[in-house]
Amino acid sequence: MKLSFQWIKYHKKAHTLAYFYNMKRLFFLLGLVGMLAGACAPSRYVRPLDKGQWAAQGHFGGPLFDNLGYTIPVPLTSAGVGYGLDEKITVFADLQLTELAFGVVQVNAGGNYYFSQPESYRPGITSTLILNAAVSTWDGRAKLWPQVDINAHWSYGQKENQIYLGLSNFFEPASQRTQGEAQPTHWLPSIFAGHVFSGKSWDLSLEGKWIAPNQSNEWSVVNYVSAAQRGSFGFYLGIAKRF
Repeated sequence: MKLSFQWIKYHKKAHTLAYFYNMKRLFFLLGLVGMLAGACAPSRYVRPLDKGQWAAQGHFGGPLFDNLGYTIPVPLTSAGVGYGLDEKITVFADLQLTELAFGVVQVNAGGNYYFSQPESYRPGITSTLILNAAVSTWDGRAKLWPQVDINAHWSYGQKENQIYLGLSNFFEPASQRTQGEAQPTHWLPSIFAGHVFSGKSWDLSLEGKWIAPNQSNEWSVVNYVSAAQRGSFGFYLGIAKRF
């Protein structure tokens, strides 16, 4: 009985240590990829809002990785609002909630301009300008990354569901990294495609993205799911309420 009790005690302790080890490893991975949350965020308001219309939206998802033994998206989350200034311009701002949990306040703010509406097989064309700003609550360091997206979308059905695709361009203006090393990467492009299921006042979006295909991930600590060890594939789920 004594041997059995000691074995159970040891077994429970081993499970507890393994649990905390996996959680520590997960938080470490989240901290690494969280720094690129701006580049890894999904597209916003590919079809601009109507004039005077508000929208509240939230997103969940990120780059796919398999360090924990199975493939999952990094659980990056954000919440924000958008407003239609007129028929062609929508402005918005988002707060990155995952980074906030790690002590980093990151806000993504910008605007979307409607160049042309879709007609028959011709897509609607929009462009999005975003400023991604982050401030660390640990040491007060601040960063700013500009971003420019080009989007094309097609509407179909009575509810005007949308199919869209585009190119996102995320820029790193700093010449040095945090530790004083030279910054070799100043441009992180992403190719994306998605679908928006539109209701009377609710929208549900699904998006796939190839993040940074111009960057090798061969030596990355994170095991990204990708093609030819370039960048990472990402998956995102979004929901928006228009009012």
